[in-house]
Amino acid sequence: MPSVLIANLWLLLGGAATTVELSVASATLAALIGFALAVLQVFGGALLRGIAEVYVYFVRGVPLLVLLFAMYYMLPYSGIDLPPTLGGILVIALYFAAFMSEVFRGAILAVPRAQWDAGRGLGMRSRVLLSLVILPQALRLAAPPFVNTCVMLIKSTSLVSVIGLLELTLSGRQIVERTLAAFQIFWRRRADLFRPVLLPIALCPSSRKAPCLRPLRAARSGSRWSKSAASASPTAAHGCCMTSRWKSVTARWWR
Repeated sequence: MPSVLIANLWLLLGGAATTVELSVASATLAALIGFALAVLQVFGGALLRGIAEVYVYFVRGVPLLVLLFAMYYMLPYSGIDLPPTLGGILVIALYFAAFMSEVFRGAILAVPRAQWDAGRGLGMRSRVLLSLVILPQALRLAAPPFVNTCVMLIKSTSLVSVIGLLELTLSGRQIVERTLAAFQIFWRRRADLFRPVLLPIALCPSSRKAPCLRPLRAARSGSRWSKSAASASPTAAHGCCMTSRWKSVTARWWR
């Protein structure tokens, strides 16, 4: 059986390259769309918030496989004929953008209200407050669920085999149909090829949890720094996560 694996190694590597291409492009596009949807849900008006919520509700309620079939078989009837690779990237990105929007929205809302009040107490405008205080903390809080969603996205790229894309699943199935070496192909080779992609991504949240919780722990601890901030004013106590660099940058905006 090693001869079977060696003889078909280039086909498996080609499928793995397609999987990585789909994963990177889809995850990047889904993150951008999801972040935009989250901003609309949190800061948008009633109309924009309603549109974003309807989109999230509809997309999350439809299976990804149905959306892939609709893109590949139904869109050509309306005159839109997308290549399988581009269509697969768009469908996966639009599908997981609905999940990522909830990740970012929850992270933004998880930032303590005191951080908003402290920023306004320092005279920050809304744009500076969001870019320097709220969003950095929200992105840290969103890192673990975002990485988890990316892992699900990578594994969901196997569904694009139904529209003819030669990714890792379809290439393995073709080899099995010729050689009948199902165990060696689907277990050994696919596991060995998926592991280098998924393992580093799956380990990312463990290295990001401590930094994202450190400001909150410092705020709640009885350290000398937090006590001095609390003795200054209630607003300063709530804004103990801010740094002097932010204050110096925002000083120019007061004028």
